[in-house]
Amino acid sequence: MIETKLLQGRRQVVHWVTSPPALAFIPALGLAMIWFGLKGVTLVLFSIIPALYLYQSHLRRSVHRLLTAPDPEPVMRGYDIFEEGIEQVISHVASKDLKSSLFCVEIDNFQDLCDQYGRSTMQKTVKSIGERLLASVRDIDLVCQRNDAQFAVCIAPVRYLNTVLCRDMADRFQQTLQETIHIDGERVPMSVSIGFCLISSAAEVTAAAWLERSVSALAKAREQGPSAIERLPVKPPA
Repeated sequence: MIETKLLQGRRQVVHWVTSPPALAFIPALGLAMIWFGLKGVTLVLFSIIPALYLYQSHLRRSVHRLLTAPDPEPVMRGYDIFEEGIEQVISHVASKDLKSSLFCVEIDNFQDLCDQYGRSTMQKTVKSIGERLLASVRDIDLVCQRNDAQFAVCIAPVRYLNTVLCRDMADRFQQTLQETIHIDGERVPMSVSIGFCLISSAAEVTAAAWLERSVSALAKAREQGPSAIERLPVKPPA
């Protein structure tokens, strides 16, 4: 990211140096030397140097803003936008020989937690879980809250991805999300179950079908008890 911003700053310098005003200054300086002699050139330089200094200061501030600007952050998508994003992911996977995975994450025993801590506390807890999940993914990944206790994460297409790597990602999600949350003076213990479904360019699948398989993988995880992780292939075995 920093390299990109440095290059942007460098391009600004090159752009100014090669801009018409800067290029026009060269013959103007030559004419000044011919018509006004050394004193005239000195006057011209004394009038130009402050302007150049001010521009350099402006350029330094611009580059500093580029270097210190925050990276874009992932955001929670609405379901319609999320589903449309999945369709685009499938298209990219199919056309560019890439891979992606769709994760469904659910807070275990959510209703029991609501009964114990109250609906208001759990709503704040779910919000905190969503923020943690967003902090765990890249800004190019898609995240959506599907219902009160369930989230979906679609990984942006990559060249290399397999079941082992997806399992590692699910483990990291669990480690992040299962840390105890402190809300309204309450310590709310967390556990989440995760189901995921991996696709490659060979898969012929719709967004709805892919999401359904991920939800089915989550249901399979819930059958194993709290804090379980399960996967399903994109298509059921024949």
